[in-house]
Amino acid sequence: MGFLPDLLLPATDAGVVAQFVIVVIILAIALWRFWASLDLRLVVIGTGLVVLGLMGFRALH
Repeated sequence: MGFLPDLLLPATDAGVVAQFVIVVIILAIALWRFWASLDLRLVVIGTGLVVLGLMGFRALH
């Protein structure tokens, strides 16, 4: 397969851990960047929870 499908749907546990770490880092940077605005902070937190929730849901199935 290609690079993008392997990044979006990793087949190994190490790939899933790497994907999780990357998502958490991106969310932390976005949260740090938009900390001054309450509305944008809530959007970043909400988006992060949705993305992490979808990753967890995919892990269960």
